[in-house]
Amino acid sequence: AKIANRKGKSDAAKNAVFARVGKRITMAVKSGGPDPVSNAFLASVLAEAKAASVPKDNIERAIKKASSADTADYKESTYEAYGFGGCGLIINVLSDNSNRANAEVRTAAKKSDLKMAESGSVLFNFDRRGKIEIDGEVDEDAVIEVALGADVEDAEVVARGDGTTWVLTEPESLVLLRGK
Repeated sequence: AKIANRKGKSDAAKNAVFARVGKRITMAVKSGGPDPVSNAFLASVLAEAKAASVPKDNIERAIKKASSADTADYKESTYEAYGFGGCGLIINVLSDNSNRANAEVRTAAKKSDLKMAESGSVLFNFDRRGKIEIDGEVDEDAVIEVALGADVEDAEVVARGDGTTWVLTEPESLVLLRGK
């Protein structure tokens, strides 16, 4: 019974990741077409799917399903809230029904004693960045040289104390830099 419970929990977690990636694939295909060569957003979502060990047939099925005209289009919405002590929170939601998503986010915020904020009142405090994590130490000049070679104008190298290095860049440039 222990093994069955553990397997059930891990399968539920995998299915949640697979569903989220499937929705992101649908959103990417609807916005830019089914070809990852010409659709940079789809290419980044496919890289994310491979990193999450999503089976190839699930990916192909999601692309084929998203290419049909009768599939619902998923939209990404951003909500802002204040938590305990005035802590700013940004809530990103991916849904095919914005009214339902709005109601669910507001209900969850109310149950958690969060205060919903006006659009832009929290978001201006944050910068949206893409992150590549590299195991081990890396030469900062070499990373900047590779970034310039990939037409990435803004790349920041952050050496971490735990033996890893982060390369921070704009989210749009992440796909260009990740393959290098």
